[in-house]
Amino acid sequence: MLQIVRKAVKLHKMTWFLVEHCGLILWLSSIVSSLCWEEYEDRKNCIFTQLPIILEVINDVTSARYIVEWLQKHALEQLSELSCHLYKLLIGDGELMEEQRTVNSVLQILRLVLKISQKRKVYQPHFTLSDEGLFQLCEAIDVCSKKKYSPCAALGLKVVLMSTPPTTVMGMDQENLSKFLSWAVRNAIQSESTKVLQPEESNYQMTAWSEKEEPEDSLVSKLLRWLTASVILRKISCKFNTDNIWEQSNINNLQFLLECHEKRFGENEVGYGCGEILAASIFYLQQLLGVNRRLLPSVVSALCLLLLSGSSSTDMEIWLGLGISLPLLLSKIRCPAEANPAWRCRGEIFPLSLI
Repeated sequence: MLQIVRKAVKLHKMTWFLVEHCGLILWLSSIVSSLCWEEYEDRKNCIFTQLPIILEVINDVTSARYIVEWLQKHALEQLSELSCHLYKLLIGDGELMEEQRTVNSVLQILRLVLKISQKRKVYQPHFTLSDEGLFQLCEAIDVCSKKKYSPCAALGLKVVLMSTPPTTVMGMDQENLSKFLSWAVRNAIQSESTKVLQPEESNYQMTAWSEKEEPEDSLVSKLLRWLTASVILRKISCKFNTDNIWEQSNINNLQFLLECHEKRFGENEVGYGCGEILAASIFYLQQLLGVNRRLLPSVVSALCLLLLSGSSSTDMEIWLGLGISLPLLLSKIRCPAEANPAWRCRGEIFPLSLI
């Protein structure tokens, strides 16, 4: 049957009919789901025979723009269900995913579904990965790539960055967060180094990236924005809405944002050392990119929210040691774009976690 469908989807009209009227996506999803529960030997055999055909069919189906647009509007739930099964298959047993081509195909589908989800209306269901799901994904990719850099690792990082910045990242286990950040930073740097790293400036240089070749498209830049957004969005989460502070006209600087955070959460909102780990990663990535970047306001805001939370005005003034009031300086820094509740990273709202 799969072989017949494989040939049928080569015809666009037939593909459209199968997707809209015959539940093709749900049928493929049920097959992938069954692979997750088969006995080991049967599953291994099916993965190397059926799964490549399924992935090829999905690729053919999603190659037509009008079909993707229809799925975006009316059937993202079907793609989400399929993606969840593929995800579980990927992280379930690394030995079953020995073929790099198969792993890459699965990651491409996950990335596509996340991208489609971003284009949906705010009130529609969305697809994303939880912080635990992201950690398990990076572990599985590390196994597939044998803990070395590979195109598969770079693609896996792109999948992570396509997912909505998780507001619960600071609630992760400290060891898991450290592993996740180490994996993400390492692969981001390695994926970009061959393109933009200047050999003559590669040793002990704060700014290691070319001004001309390092636009906001680099994985390093995207990872930095993703991490800062996770921090800021966590700090201004929906708990603030009870005070309606976002309706006030004076929410326009970083000092006010810090004060609002203190009133709401106090000193111990970040635990287990996660704040320090995140701050170190964000600062390191900013060093790589240099200081003259559009991301700098968000970076400064994230670092202040992580490191200055719980500090009194006196403590903050001591930090400077120059007789300059730190609160005064913070009051001159505009709130980052992420502090606006209408902000959506790459156009998406924070979706419900399906994994």
